[in-house]
Amino acid sequence: MTDDEKIEEMIVRLARKHSKFIPWEFDDMVQEGRIAAWNAAKKYDGVRGTLTGWCSMRVSGAMLDYMRRIDPLSRQHRKACLNGLEVAPEIINLESMSFRERSKI
Repeated sequence: MTDDEKIEEMIVRLARKHSKFIPWEFDDMVQEGRIAAWNAAKKYDGVRGTLTGWCSMRVSGAMLDYMRRIDPLSRQHRKACLNGLEVAPEIINLESMSFRERSKI
């Protein structure tokens, strides 16, 4: 298996893992992962480990950043919503929250 195939497999695996609660974003997360892998590969230094290992941290981080950008709810609140539990209104109404309060979500 080539490095490209290993990296693609890693990207898909991480996208599947991170999009468990928002499966409709899977394709976009794969794309975010590919961009992150492309950028990480430019900075790869063979002394630091394998290319796949080097890229995996950047890919995972890019996917988590993407999820934070598109979904203002925390993982805990997202699970509550999916299970039909009530979520505190101040969490959902982001416009009434300061930037500092929103960044804690």
